[in-house]
Amino acid sequence: MKTFFLFSLIALLTGNLFFALAIVILLFVFIDRSFIGLLPDFTASWRRRVRMGELERTVRANPHNGDALLELGVLYFQVKRYQRAVNVLEQAYEKMKDWPEVHFYLGAAGYETGDTARGLAEIRKAVEMNPKISRGFPYIYLIRAALEKKDGACVEIDDLETRLLRTGSVQAFFEAGRIFHRHGEKSRAAKMFREVLENYRLSSPTFRRSYRRMAILARFYMRSG
Repeated sequence: MKTFFLFSLIALLTGNLFFALAIVILLFVFIDRSFIGLLPDFTASWRRRVRMGELERTVRANPHNGDALLELGVLYFQVKRYQRAVNVLEQAYEKMKDWPEVHFYLGAAGYETGDTARGLAEIRKAVEMNPKISRGFPYIYLIRAALEKKDGACVEIDDLETRLLRTGSVQAFFEAGRIFHRHGEKSRAAKMFREVLENYRLSSPTFRRSYRRMAILARFYMRSG
């Protein structure tokens, strides 16, 4: 009712129904992004594309810029262009072998393209160099490998689960919960989702906005069994 009243008021003031509707939509998007956090960030993909274009120009001008190669490879990984990520990260690898991030993202991208053995080896190397690397996501890949029974996978899921809970982020807990749920590991999934909800409950209003969507989905997964 309030929404209809607001729409009617704006339409009356502007004399244009479509313009009024656009204003109401933009207003609700602004409110959600500022206070609620249920809607996705509609500008994120555009910002990512712009940054990727900048980095591509940088590495064309200077193919030896390891920082730019790493960032570009990570962005390719994030948009699921895994083979392209491997190609770029291989170039960064030669220049940044002491950086655990290079090992993790190269391993994760390799894992996604089917190069399981090398992928897991690089991920384990990243964890050896820094157990807290990438907010727990390396442990998610090692857990996936164990659940999917990939060649060379570590089978100590309890140990990986403990490490993830010690070093992971809320997003990592949520993703691990979804993976456990997908593989029928309901008790493990519930543990991860409870971590999401507990972090949401204890977080500040700013972080709650970031966690709210995951908290809602975590409750849904737990109720769905």
